[in-house]
Amino acid sequence: MGFFKSCLNVVLKRDAVFAVMNAFCFGSVFVAVLWAQFQFPVACEGVPVEVLNPKNTWNNKNEFDIKAAELAKRFRDNFKEYESHVSDEVRNSGPRD
Repeated sequence: MGFFKSCLNVVLKRDAVFAVMNAFCFGSVFVAVLWAQFQFPVACEGVPVEVLNPKNTWNNKNEFDIKAAELAKRFRDNFKEYESHVSDEVRNSGPRD
């Protein structure tokens, strides 16, 4: 079972949100998650390194990859209904195959 499946404790959630809202991650190196079109910092003051990369929060990395691919596919399938109503920029910002 993944770390986030069992829920982050409240203090860690608060600290992570505080760090992001107060730009403590600013200037950090960010790593791209290509299939999801987002980036995460490799370091952020006040946040344990282990939780910054979502994959690292799962005990079974292979299970994470499977679930992440399923989630990305579900997003893409669902978004097809709205594609004609958004700009190319929005359309191209979602998860990839």
